[in-house]
Amino acid sequence: MTCDLFRRMEPRRHDRIPERSAVLAFIASEAGCDLPTAQRTFHYLRNKGHVVFLTRGRIWQGAEHVPFESEDDRRMRIAGEMADLKRQVRESLAKVKHLQGVLGQVVEQHNALAKIVHDLRG
Repeated sequence: MTCDLFRRMEPRRHDRIPERSAVLAFIASEAGCDLPTAQRTFHYLRNKGHVVFLTRGRIWQGAEHVPFESEDDRRMRIAGEMADLKRQVRESLAKVKHLQGVLGQVVEQHNALAKIVHDLRG
């Protein structure tokens, strides 16, 4: 049996009762087997890491599943990522500007102390 099909399986719910499990129904349908065989196959796939459990939705999916993303969804995701990056750049620039001011104060204090030391020696 090839595991590639199951490694890309879309998210599906699993139930302890085999007849209510969408995962087992999918495996049985794709492999052309009965539910007990599908259940053994599921345990094999799970133990080998071919399918993974997502706690967020309490569902199982193939380890290499890539969700479908429409062009509009992709544009929205990229726009959101760009907005986040722009915000991070603005925050970083504000920190740099603040640190430049602090550095300027340190240089002024250093120069003042150097003048005092020079005057005392002198």
